[in-house]
Amino acid sequence: VSYRIAVAAAVAGTASWGQALGDFAVAAVGGAAVGLVLGWAIAWLRRRLDDPLLENALSLLTPFAAYLPAEHVHASGVLSVVVVGLYIGRRSPVLLSSSTRLQSQALWSMITFLLEGLVFALIGLQLPTVLDGLSDRSRGEVALTALVVVVAVVVTRFAWVFPATYLPRRLSRRIRERDPAPSWQGPAVISWAGMRGVVSLAAAFALPTKMPG
Repeated sequence: VSYRIAVAAAVAGTASWGQALGDFAVAAVGGAAVGLVLGWAIAWLRRRLDDPLLENALSLLTPFAAYLPAEHVHASGVLSVVVVGLYIGRRSPVLLSSSTRLQSQALWSMITFLLEGLVFALIGLQLPTVLDGLSDRSRGEVALTALVVVVAVVVTRFAWVFPATYLPRRLSRRIRERDPAPSWQGPAVISWAGMRGVVSLAAAFALPTKMPG
């Protein structure tokens, strides 16, 4: 949601904190609400199915059923899909038979592999266009820009992961007792290696063609 708002502000060239916070609230709350409603409806339907093929066919359609209505009302389709997934996942032990779970694990492992490969292939197909767009810039300018972006991403991750790890434990004794703070090496590794490559590539691929720079 933050990403979409930031891209819209960059394309427009101006940003209003009030409008951004309002859009964020509508997108986040609306997406979660749509996801909860659809999650309940899909769980109700799956309780009445007893065929692994039908149940897994429904699982393939579920992300689209969650994404499209949320986007139609200008909420976050991604959050809607995530909420549906969490809702169904929490209830899967009572919703799914053992044969359905076995078939589902094999099916989704293959789909995940194919989708990740497709994302990398799509990014690779964009490389000639990207290089043509940089033809009027010097190698030094391109290298400096890439370095600045990499440093900004790495520094931002460190600035986020360490406070997110230790601040809740400082503020809540219950969290400290239930989950003691890890040593600094853990957050350091997560800061370096927390983002999967396909997520970064998908985020870059989602930029509109009129995005400045």
